[in-house]
Amino acid sequence: MSRLTVSLVTAVYNVAPYLPDFLSSLDRQTVSKDHFEVVFVNDGSPDESGELLEKWGATTSVQHRVITIANGGVANARNTGIEVARGDWLTFCDPDDVLSDDYLA
Repeated sequence: MSRLTVSLVTAVYNVAPYLPDFLSSLDRQTVSKDHFEVVFVNDGSPDESGELLEKWGATTSVQHRVITIANGGVANARNTGIEVARGDWLTFCDPDDVLSDDYLA
């Protein structure tokens, strides 16, 4: 396995309508999937965001983990993600973003 260089941390709360596009943009990253991970922190989201992450997780080759916590706000969710991130570098994206294919390159 190659060195894990980037951890992308994202706070997830009530973003189900946007998640499919965000997740697709993660799958399209041009950098090797061995070089990055995605840490999703489900911040007690009441919508189907958690289920969408679970379905995507079963089909993707992107290294990822989903942590579910009680709602505490975006800063708390990001700090939770930082605590478990393993990459040399951190980046923060929101799940209503669509990343360019070379964002992590």
